[in-house]
Amino acid sequence: MSKHRGFALLSSVAFALLYAELGLFLHLHWRARSDSEAAVAIGTAFVVVLLGYGLSFMPARTFTVKGVEQQGSLALPELIAQMGKGAGAIVVVSVICLELYLYLTGFNPVAAYSVLNNIYVFTLAGVGLTHGLMTYVRYGALLYAVKQDSWAKVLSVSGGVGLLILSTTQFLIKLDIDWLNAAPVATQGLIGLHVYGRDAYFFTLALAIYLWHLRSMANH
Repeated sequence: MSKHRGFALLSSVAFALLYAELGLFLHLHWRARSDSEAAVAIGTAFVVVLLGYGLSFMPARTFTVKGVEQQGSLALPELIAQMGKGAGAIVVVSVICLELYLYLTGFNPVAAYSVLNNIYVFTLAGVGLTHGLMTYVRYGALLYAVKQDSWAKVLSVSGGVGLLILSTTQFLIKLDIDWLNAAPVATQGLIGLHVYGRDAYFFTLALAIYLWHLRSMANH
């Protein structure tokens, strides 16, 4: 895990900011709580995400498996188990933030849809982009160390991941644009800033993590 400490720290901060922006938008749009209550809720969410994501990388520790030098795939069960523990921590973080933001919006059923939708996407991205790609990088390093790597497979998997990120991002942006166009004119300014700002940030974050994985695979 020490090898990827910088990645763990930066991705934790990046996702904490993503959750904080969502909280700020929810407060400005629905105004269900006072500014002081909102500050406490958003600040708590930021700290919870920052610490939770940081702790989610702790299970990613070094280990040994008998016979891995002859068959690298023997390490997969342990790698998947470590990733599962990290993913579990992110799910816990998301549930806490979900409850905080439902409170922030006064449990408004319309706001709840936006809260649930956003946090669900953030959770999938947190699990897939951070722990999924980090596990893939660690497995690739292992296969390289035992001389069982295949660049043809690496290129096909990494290319597939890139296409998945691109297509998913395009789909989510389309949904956001449809939501913006359907919103009342009086609220389109705030929603537009949120939608385009968040989407640009989210796509940049996904791209940065993807490029990190490419560089890490190339350095093996």
